[in-house]
Amino acid sequence: MSRKTTVTHPDGTVSTRTSQTRTYTHAVAIGPAPAEAYAANLIRSAERAEAAAQTIRAAADAGKVTIRSRGFRSTGSATALDYVAKLVGSDVYTWCNAGGMTDTYPQPYPAPSVLVPVGAYLVDTARENAEQRDADAHKARARALAIRAAGVPVGQWEIGRWSSREDLARKCAAGSDFAHCREAGHPVVAVEVDPC
Repeated sequence: MSRKTTVTHPDGTVSTRTSQTRTYTHAVAIGPAPAEAYAANLIRSAERAEAAAQTIRAAADAGKVTIRSRGFRSTGSATALDYVAKLVGSDVYTWCNAGGMTDTYPQPYPAPSVLVPVGAYLVDTARENAEQRDADAHKARARALAIRAAGVPVGQWEIGRWSSREDLARKCAAGSDFAHCREAGHPVVAVEVDPC
């Protein structure tokens, strides 16, 4: 026999969970974020993306790529190298031949691959990454303006996690699993389920 558990939210909506074996007494509820708080979080996200794009673009313009061996060889003449591209802020793993050349695939697919120097390939990839981050920042700023103009809370009440104990629900609501929700202005609270 299945057990049906519900939580009635402050706006009157109901979340339901059905389980064959578990009994839930509490849940972690996530509510709508006030428009201003949500928009402010989008602006912070856009600023981080713009700063990262600027750093990546500057490093790509300098063209610095450090290459070190990963310490093993693949079959045939190709060697796996670890290209530590400081310009993208993390290790970038790619394949190249002994001459430092790698395949790139021009668009539209399925165009034939072209051999290019791996350093140049990584610098170009970093520039593309910076452009994407700038585009993402622009979209976030536009969305923030639209949300501020509308002035309507963002999201709806929903359950992030069901729990069989109150202490676990409270710990989860305050923990890192829902930090991104709190940063965006959403209330995250431990609630009791509706009586049966």
